[in-house]
Amino acid sequence: MKTEVVYLIYGGPGGEAEVSRVSALGIHLNLNPKKWKVVPIGIAPDKKWYLQDVPTQSSTVMPLVANPEREVWVVPGRGLRTASSNLEPGRVFPIVHGSFGEDGRLQGLLEWAGLPYVGARTAGSALGMDKDLAKRVWQQAGLRVVDWHVIRQNDPASVRSAVMEDAIDSWGWPLFIKPANSGSSVGVNKVNNPLEFERAVHLALEIDNKVLVEPALHVREIECAVLETPQGIQAFPPGEIVPSHEFYDYEAKYQDPEGAKLLIPAPLEHSQVVRVRDDAVKAFRLAEARGFARVDFFVVLPSGEIFLNEINTLPGFTPISMFPKMAEAGGVPYAQLLDLILEQAR
Repeated sequence: MKTEVVYLIYGGPGGEAEVSRVSALGIHLNLNPKKWKVVPIGIAPDKKWYLQDVPTQSSTVMPLVANPEREVWVVPGRGLRTASSNLEPGRVFPIVHGSFGEDGRLQGLLEWAGLPYVGARTAGSALGMDKDLAKRVWQQAGLRVVDWHVIRQNDPASVRSAVMEDAIDSWGWPLFIKPANSGSSVGVNKVNNPLEFERAVHLALEIDNKVLVEPALHVREIECAVLETPQGIQAFPPGEIVPSHEFYDYEAKYQDPEGAKLLIPAPLEHSQVVRVRDDAVKAFRLAEARGFARVDFFVVLPSGEIFLNEINTLPGFTPISMFPKMAEAGGVPYAQLLDLILEQAR
């Protein structure tokens, strides 16, 4: 069997670069070497691309060495090249989480170069990354989402105060403040008073120019893996995140080994499982996603109401990431999952 080149792209200038390197290692370790030849490309914080060596057996992340002699350029209409030659044709697995990788900018660049890649295209990536726009699309289509307000970078102090007062009148304390375009809970804070509110908005606006204000509901966090194949779009049985922290923040996700329990399948009633899987497929389609994604939900306690939270068009592939675990529990092992994803690259 002849192997096909997979350019595994990771890193980047965003706040999730290190998580991206861990995800890339998970993908690398689980790709079928008889079918795929991995060529790692790391994106440095200054946005320059470099060819990398394959990781050692003791590696915990993919390497990222900024060697000027191994710099890579993306050339419109001509794919990838180094200073000396064009790189051979192949498929791209861009596992650059968050800003610059999951928001459509990288996808547009790959399209300019004529490179087939996995995951959502430019529009779907941008829509999925922007929590405000995604909520608007889903709400208009009749899917239930958690209510929210928006604060923008150029809003004067009077507007920010009015949003806070409206949120308090509607929902009371505490509230959640989160950047509209960010992932891995980067910049997300739970606030309990006006001073914390102002600080959290300021921090979130350092990450993005638009901030969401949401009620801090008492919820169960449910996730659902969605996979697109030639036979159609399927949603796997959902899983549940049970955080040991106050909420499922960045530390709980990636730094604290005891940060959360992962329950797969999620202990839900049959009707709830059906609802989550159906809404996950609907959300996937409405967000113009492609290939694969993870769709997240809240189940409110004690009512059991289900709300769509967000979509991740490039979900994590770290050792504790839910997406590959849910697929495997649903009958698709990790290596087969990657085959199915890469076979749909275009």
